[in-house]
Amino acid sequence: MLKEKKVLWDSVLTVPAERSKKGGLKETESADVIERMIDSLLENPKVKGTQRQFVESLQEYYDTNGYLSPRQEEILRQIYERKL
Repeated sequence: MLKEKKVLWDSVLTVPAERSKKGGLKETESADVIERMIDSLLENPKVKGTQRQFVESLQEYYDTNGYLSPRQEEILRQIYERKL
């Protein structure tokens, strides 16, 4: 049912987290979710070309800065949900 609606369990079970000053979700709520989505996408052979480069750039940005912007998180979720 979730796959049919393209919804993640995390978005169903978690309460919206507060935003940090830089715009992204606070580290405690989103870190594990973001890391799992990125890892899963990079392990998925369907993610290739410019889409893979984009996910790799998000990983590099996240590793460097410790957060993603709300728009970056949104796009990451969209890619993840399409590649389930």
